[in-house]
Amino acid sequence: MPHSISSFLHDVKKHLNRSLIRHGAITAMMILAGACILWALAWRIFGYAAPAIGYAIGASVTLLCGIILFRIKRHLLPAAAMKADEYFRLKDALISFLDFHQRNEHDAEVYRLQQQSVERSIAPHSASGISPSMPRRRLGICVTLVLIAVGLALMPHSAAVRQKIDQENLTLARTEQIQKEMHEVVEEMIAAMDEKEKELLAPEKLREWVKDLDATKDQREAMKKLAKFEQKVSEAMKGMEARKDEEILKLAAAELDASKMADAKQLAKKLESKDFENAKQQLSELKKEMPKDLKKMTPEEMKKLLENTEKMKEMSQRMADGARKRDFGKQAKAGQNGKNMKALEGKNGEEAQEMDQLLQDLEEAAADADQEMEELEEGEEMEAGEAMDKLDQELEKLGRRLGKLDAKQKARSRMKGLGKCAAKSQQFANGQSQQLGLGQMQSQQPGGLKPGTGHSDAKRKEKDERKDNGNLTQLQGQQGDGPSRSSVEQADSGEGVSGRAGSEKNRDFRKQTESLVQRDDVPEELKQGIREYFNRVHEVETKE
Repeated sequence: MPHSISSFLHDVKKHLNRSLIRHGAITAMMILAGACILWALAWRIFGYAAPAIGYAIGASVTLLCGIILFRIKRHLLPAAAMKADEYFRLKDALISFLDFHQRNEHDAEVYRLQQQSVERSIAPHSASGISPSMPRRRLGICVTLVLIAVGLALMPHSAAVRQKIDQENLTLARTEQIQKEMHEVVEEMIAAMDEKEKELLAPEKLREWVKDLDATKDQREAMKKLAKFEQKVSEAMKGMEARKDEEILKLAAAELDASKMADAKQLAKKLESKDFENAKQQLSELKKEMPKDLKKMTPEEMKKLLENTEKMKEMSQRMADGARKRDFGKQAKAGQNGKNMKALEGKNGEEAQEMDQLLQDLEEAAADADQEMEELEEGEEMEAGEAMDKLDQELEKLGRRLGKLDAKQKARSRMKGLGKCAAKSQQFANGQSQQLGLGQMQSQQPGGLKPGTGHSDAKRKEKDERKDNGNLTQLQGQQGDGPSRSSVEQADSGEGVSGRAGSEKNRDFRKQTESLVQRDDVPEELKQGIREYFNRVHEVETKE
């Protein structure tokens, strides 16, 4: 193909394709702007600013479709020749030239003449002379739609939506903080557990509970998760309750406290204050004092063993007597068997019956051991040590039971602290609290040695000099002259009043303070500290 004709056709093709791109771009922009307006309006109805991702997707799809359509509709050389023939009125000269060229008839005379004619025809013309029509109306519509779309795209969220988004972001941040701090609290709690507590609490289950507290923007969903977490903690605490055992031991402690033996009173204080671990240790010490080989005992060892068995007999009898005072219900009569009792009390009743039976078995074993020691002392021929072994086994059973109760008590205390953390987390997630501080709450949970052994209300009443406890005699006085209950004395700074009234006011204030321990909303650890403080105060007053 001659260079002049080929160059002219290629220029025409480029010019036409550029015009096609311009028209296509205007059409595509108009379609894209319309789609963006619909996208923005769909979000603006609910007060939201349309997400930028929608505009990006729309632009990408439009660009891809435009490229595909251009590849389909673009002008090739035949189309360019036809357009040039039509526009410059060449009477199909270029089309004919391309047809001759495709037939390879370059050497024919007709071809050469036609080529010369085409070259002369296109010489005065240029591809840029083809001026395609500008779609001004379409361009105006496109510009209008683009401006509307841009305006809608730049509009922010409504005030209500902004407030909602801020709340969602705040909820997300707070739930993330709750899960993080709750995880730290649980890990610290697991690290502080002993093996018995781990058997009761199952650390892996605790970790799964915390894992379920995943971050969320939905405040309602967050509250549901925290409520479910608190419910699991509450159910776990119920599974570790041993109220019937503790009630029986409390009755046993009251009987032990009536004894004159120091060991019995000491054990009573530990059982009364639910210091089961130290009570178990005391029983272990009593168990160690029981020799294994009775036949090889010296007279001194025999004497000491007799004293220990008598002591153990009295202590076990008092504990069993206290257990027998337990009221198992109106339907639980003395003639009912164990099955009926269990049916009346359920699972907790079963546990109470087991403790009751355990103390009774210990009473029988202690009585048999004491009888055995008396017979052995009298020199009777017998198989020594059988009853002592039985007593040793019963002490071991009671020690294990006390250890289990101690583990339950500690685990229940830990779960109570975890429940407080869950309640605090709910307040934090709900916006009622601005600070979480679960780690600080956990560090304030009671731990270490207990503050004391509690106090007895009966003893407190006996020490109140202003009350008639059956030990005072009422006397009727006569009106007349006599000494006053108060007197005026000379002091360095002036006159002052001294007398009985001042000390009575102090006792009134002290009694009001001590009444705090009866309130349900006061933590148990605080009650225990208050009891111990006033118990020691009373001891000092007694000594004085």
